[in-house]
Amino acid sequence: MNTRPILHSLILALALLVLTTASALAWPDAPFAKIEITGPAINGVATITGDLLSGMTIQNFMGGDTIEKPARLGPVTELHRYFTHEDGTLWDFDRVRYYADPDGGRGYVEYVEGIGYSPWNNGHWFRATAAADATMVSILASLNPAPLQPQPQPALLPASNQNWLTVLLLAALGGAFIVATSVVTMRAQAGKG
Repeated sequence: MNTRPILHSLILALALLVLTTASALAWPDAPFAKIEITGPAINGVATITGDLLSGMTIQNFMGGDTIEKPARLGPVTELHRYFTHEDGTLWDFDRVRYYADPDGGRGYVEYVEGIGYSPWNNGHWFRATAAADATMVSILASLNPAPLQPQPQPALLPASNQNWLTVLLLAALGGAFIVATSVVTMRAQAGKG
């Protein structure tokens, strides 16, 4: 029995797991490079770059657990977010809508479209983190719309690791698929010989 195809498949699956996990784990703490933003009192589309984005990362913008769409929402601001590739080009990452809480608490995030990542979040709602509220207040103040006034919040627990478990599960399923395909191929070749 020739085990070489199985060994190659296992090595390929392990390499894919390492690459996808490493790239996924590199994103949570990196700030976005550019945001195109629209909303009330913003004339057209404003582009935000630089220090205003230092507080906006994947990890700290929205809580990890989905919520039901809130019954009451404040003003909406749409964000089109980009990362920078290693070669310096911009990577179209996602679109989200940030809603201020009309009662003064933490805002809400509607995940509109995952373009370069996580399309499984499309259409889901999240509670914004305190860091997201602070960043949005700074960004919107720089654009001079009516200011949002978030209330001070108690310390928050770290965001859920649900998304990272999903990435690992998908990588494991991909590896299992490759191994299963190799076994079927090997059996088919053994039946011909």
